[in-house]
Amino acid sequence: MMSASDVIRIGVVDNDELALGALRSVIASSDAWFRVIWTCALGSVAVRRCLSSATRPQVLVVDMAMEEMSGVELCAKIRRLNAGIGIVGVTSYALGPYRRDLAAAGAQALVSKTDFRGLCEAIRSAAEGRGVGAGCRSSAYDAMAFPDVEDAERDVERAMNAHADSTRAPREGGLFFSAKLSASELRALRLYASGASTADIAALMGVKESTVRTFEKRGIAKLGARSRAHAIALCLTRHLW
Repeated sequence: MMSASDVIRIGVVDNDELALGALRSVIASSDAWFRVIWTCALGSVAVRRCLSSATRPQVLVVDMAMEEMSGVELCAKIRRLNAGIGIVGVTSYALGPYRRDLAAAGAQALVSKTDFRGLCEAIRSAAEGRGVGAGCRSSAYDAMAFPDVEDAERDVERAMNAHADSTRAPREGGLFFSAKLSASELRALRLYASGASTADIAALMGVKESTVRTFEKRGIAKLGARSRAHAIALCLTRHLW
């Protein structure tokens, strides 16, 4: 008998209404363990749903060619949340032009919308955190290799921390604020900037809400900010993420 813990929760993003309906139908019927918990046409809506523990999918299926933001851009935004979500890109066009950029953005696979078997296999792999071809050393396979979720999130976090370390704090009100924000402080402020609540951030980071508030307060203090909004503005102007 199936249990709730065995079900793979899936979100689908495509700005073509007909394609969105078709993807939902194909995914839902391809595996008894698949549950499409929501679909949407906008990347910004998908980001908000991935922030909340109530609507966060295990796997996000993303169309590559969308109007508000591309599939690659959406993948990069989701990956910065460090939410452990597997990402599968889909397209009606040739895979080649998207593959390298999507892999660099941290997705786990890219398949054709007409490759139903490949889509099913990619979703299963992404739900387990595995990238297609991850760890393969063959140069002939490099173009197809996608990272595991854990590796992709680690790379994003490392890149963001390195960027923050290399960014010199500007003069504010005649003072220099040079105290380094920790990775947790930066992440908490970044998630607040994305629209997450304190409860959402606590769930994403695996800590108590009081700990998130501590990260926020320390970040505000180190930045010399007047409020959370001011701290976020300073992070943005200083390109800390």
